[in-house]
Amino acid sequence: MFPIEIDITGYSTKFGFSLEESELFIDKVLEDIVVNFIGKVENLANSELHSTRNDYINGINVIDVSNHTKAVELKGWMPNALEKGLSAFDEKEGFKKSSNKKIKKGGGWYLTIPFRFATPGSIGESSVFTNKMPEQVYQAIQDKIKKGDDTPLKLSEIPKQYEIPKVRPKVVGFNDKVYDEYKNKGPIYEGIKKTKKDNHIQYASFRRVSDLSDTNSWIHTGISKHDFFGRAITQVEFDKITRNAAAEFIGL
Repeated sequence: MFPIEIDITGYSTKFGFSLEESELFIDKVLEDIVVNFIGKVENLANSELHSTRNDYINGINVIDVSNHTKAVELKGWMPNALEKGLSAFDEKEGFKKSSNKKIKKGGGWYLTIPFRFATPGSIGESSVFTNKMPEQVYQAIQDKIKKGDDTPLKLSEIPKQYEIPKVRPKVVGFNDKVYDEYKNKGPIYEGIKKTKKDNHIQYASFRRVSDLSDTNSWIHTGISKHDFFGRAITQVEFDKITRNAAAEFIGL
């Protein structure tokens, strides 16, 4: 939070504002500063974020705290994680609390996680996309479809350069907890299938996570701190905004 106090006494005296006019002028200045600040935050987010851009911008919220007092906040887990940064963490802790998880006979739980992929020609900036398919992988799926085969992409059908499973390096999480290196059991493109939902074509694969999943198999490597609010506030020209508001207010 960056508390900012605005003193318009000099303007009220210079232009002979009445008490009511001073109140209106304060509101004018405050509104212009908030709009300017949010604009700079959004500019930073637009230039640096991709798939999470809309989530972040939609999380910006203005609150009328009290008379002549406003607050700009971020709502939602993702916007705050992007703003403040987040250490590596175990995604299974969240999965096991999901209302969509299934309970296994004899105890334990499991959950099916969808991974949606954007096509090579798309912007792919929606947060629902896990990744963008390489052209060769996309073409492999199209070749199957042309043959009338709508089954998921098999390991043997994935172009050679994409067959190798990815390796997550060792990362450090909250309270210096160390998550060892982990190699995926298969390439991320294995199992992708073309589907249709609500008249929209989608490409997705599905992974199963459960209480028996490998300890290091679902570790999120963390989110870098962007500090858009902190950086944007240093760009706001308060004096200039106040002068312009005064000129507009008195009709100059």
